[in-house]
Amino acid sequence: SLAVGTTTVPALFVNSDTGKVGIGTAGPSEMLHIKNASVDSTSRLLIENDAAKAYLQVNGGDADKIQLLDANADAAFTFDPSNNFLGIGTTEPAAKLDVNGSIVSNNTLTMSTNVAGYEITTPGIYVTDITRIESSLLVGYSTASGGVAYFNGNVGIGTSTPSQVLTVQS
Repeated sequence: SLAVGTTTVPALFVNSDTGKVGIGTAGPSEMLHIKNASVDSTSRLLIENDAAKAYLQVNGGDADKIQLLDANADAAFTFDPSNNFLGIGTTEPAAKLDVNGSIVSNNTLTMSTNVAGYEITTPGIYVTDITRIESSLLVGYSTASGGVAYFNGNVGIGTSTPSQVLTVQS
């Protein structure tokens, strides 16, 4: 074995029996084991080639979140192990998947429950209470305040059975 630094916590340790390398630890448990034992410390790994670089870190100052950072050290992905939430473009994910930015799907986007209350919001669009009915999509904002639109080939406003491409019923 090879140790560089102190014998209790070497800066670099190579176990010649297992081939495991430790940075900040004399007992590496994986092929590469990086440890910063200071309270609320951040351990960061830089991965770089001739054109790009990225960082992988455990952020001890932010609830031990695991982050992938871009070349400017800004968080691109944040995983919060306390609740298993993943954030893309945010350091404070508030759901299993929290995306701050546009999402592109080249296939199907599925909400796997039939419970009202899902929201899709953007400037100018507000859709809530989405329910799948066979091959139709029900988009409602409240029958008490004006109506419901159903989409299943034909579009209906104020009717759940549109007979034309666009059927409007008061």
